[in-house]
Amino acid sequence: GGNFVFKHALLWAQSVLSLVMHSVVFTDTERDIRVVFHVDVDCFYIQAEILRNKSLRGKPVAVTQFNKGGLVAISYEAKSKGISKGDGVGEHGRAVLSRFQGRPDAAMDRVKQKCPDLIILPMDMSYYREVSRNIYDALCRWHSGEDVCQSSIDDFYLDVTDRVSSSSPSSS
Repeated sequence: GGNFVFKHALLWAQSVLSLVMHSVVFTDTERDIRVVFHVDVDCFYIQAEILRNKSLRGKPVAVTQFNKGGLVAISYEAKSKGISKGDGVGEHGRAVLSRFQGRPDAAMDRVKQKCPDLIILPMDMSYYREVSRNIYDALCRWHSGEDVCQSSIDDFYLDVTDRVSSSSPSSS
C-alpha cells in the first residue's frame, strides 16, 4: 500500500541521493500515486560561498544585499551568535519595515558587536546561478533528465515514481 511505498521511497532516497531533502511529497489522484522528492539546498548562498572558498567552513559567515537591505543568508555559526536574516538592514529599512522598527540591534554596527568575527560577503548572483545550474545538471544526470523541475535558485522537485516503483519488491 501507500505506507509501504512511502517507507521504501525514503530508504531508497537515503541510499542513492546525496543531497539535502527537506521533504518527500506524495500526490494522490484517483488512479495514481506519485512520489516526488523536494530537494532544498540548506543555506544555499552560504554553501555556495564555502564551495568557492573552503576556508569559510565552520566560521560565522553572512551574505548581504547590495542595497543595504540587510543580511540575506546566515551560516549556522553566525546564527549561534544571535545573527538573524535581515539584520544589518540600513537606517531607512529600520524606519519603514515594521519588523525592524525599534530594533537598533539590527543595525550593522550592532551585528558586528554581537559577532566580531562575522565574515560578510556581497551577493554574487551570477555565481549563485552557476552553482544552481550545476546542481540542476547533476540532478538531471542522476535522474536521466526526466521530471526534474527547478522552482527557485535552490529548490528542485524530482518525480521518482518510476524509479521507486521499479525497485519495489511488490513490482517484481
